[in-house]
Amino acid sequence: MNKFISLSFQRKILIGLQLFVGLGAFPAGLFFVLKPDGSMMAIDASVYKYPLFSDFLIPGIVLT
Repeated sequence: MNKFISLSFQRKILIGLQLFVGLGAFPAGLFFVLKPDGSMMAIDASVYKYPLFSDFLIPGIVLT
């Protein structure tokens, strides 16, 4: 019985963490899609030494 209660508690914690991360990723992705240059979040694309993308459009699509 204790194992079942513990598993249920762990699931609640993991679901809560997933919701927290998802709720934070969605607006960030939306901002990157709307303004791929990063200006909406005051992020400059030159902060990366070796960028994979020229702007934040693809990461924004992945986040949303």
